[in-house]
Amino acid sequence: MQVETTELLEKTQHEERHAPERRRSRRRRRRPVRIVVWSIVAVVAVLGALAAWVAVDALTVRTSLTAASELVPDLQQQIADGDEEAAQATLVELQGHASDAREASHGPHWSFLSSFPVARENLQAVQVVTDVVGTLATDALPSFADVAGLVGPGGVTQADGLADLAALAESAPRIIAADASVQAGLADLRAVETDELLTPVAAAVADLTSTMADIASTTSTAARAAQMAPSLSGADEPTGPLAVPTAP
Repeated sequence: MQVETTELLEKTQHEERHAPERRRSRRRRRRPVRIVVWSIVAVVAVLGALAAWVAVDALTVRTSLTAASELVPDLQQQIADGDEEAAQATLVELQGHASDAREASHGPHWSFLSSFPVARENLQAVQVVTDVVGTLATDALPSFADVAGLVGPGGVTQADGLADLAALAESAPRIIAADASVQAGLADLRAVETDELLTPVAAAVADLTSTMADIASTTSTAARAAQMAPSLSGADEPTGPLAVPTAP
């Protein structure tokens, strides 16, 4: 009995001596697990914050693109009417909205989230849309707004129904370059695969593609006329510009 008591006492003392070490060992084993768990939580939190940031940007993009698209018909009409002052004012406003949309759809958070396949196609499609609108506003439309004064009384289409092609010939390089910019933007939009996109994104791409197709048709016609203008106006002859009847 005394032997058993002695052995029990020694066992108890042994356990007490080694208990702190065992507790430290268990804590060391738990520490890597905690690090992994908290790392996962941190990554999820960061991704969530970035996603929320992109979502806020997406609202800005939608608002800005909607405002810009509403100005395009006004600008087209002002250019057709030869109202250069109004066209320039509308253009400045449109450029502001286009710039806001482009800025909101670019940045390190967009680039980072675009590296994930689940988000890549949609984010890149939005960026194509804002890039095309931005280029349209800064490269193509200004050229046509600048030559708006050539249309209407005193311009290419004069009050007597004649067209001063010399003025059009002078603006030909800018008109041709603007058309090339529009055609390139339309090609970029048509290259976007919309089958796997979210419905709102696919709709935005489709709507802009339709609008750009209409604009491209107009700019293409203008570019062809501009290309013909130098030879028709007799720009290489010393006799001066040639006036020809315009279509009614």
